[in-house]
Amino acid sequence: MTCYHLGAAKCLLDKGCLELERLVGVSGGALATAAVMVGVDPEIGMQTNLDIARETRLQGGYLDALRPGYVLKFLRGVLYTFIFLWLRISNAIN
Repeated sequence: MTCYHLGAAKCLLDKGCLELERLVGVSGGALATAAVMVGVDPEIGMQTNLDIARETRLQGGYLDALRPGYVLKFLRGVLYTFIFLWLRISNAIN
């Protein structure tokens, strides 16, 4: 999401619609806000973000918990484990 926020900030800066006196944001928006407030060019911030994501994937995804979909993968594993155990218990009782 940070790339989205940086892209939006770039567009607003280019159009002169963004006042840098007071900005707020949460999550990825907070990161983008902080970068813009200290003068980081949104394009450089976006490229840096993409480089970090690429490097993370090359390293085997050590920061998977920070990627969208990680929770879904985790929950799928929990669900499969629960079903497996439930079937084993059900078969043992019957």
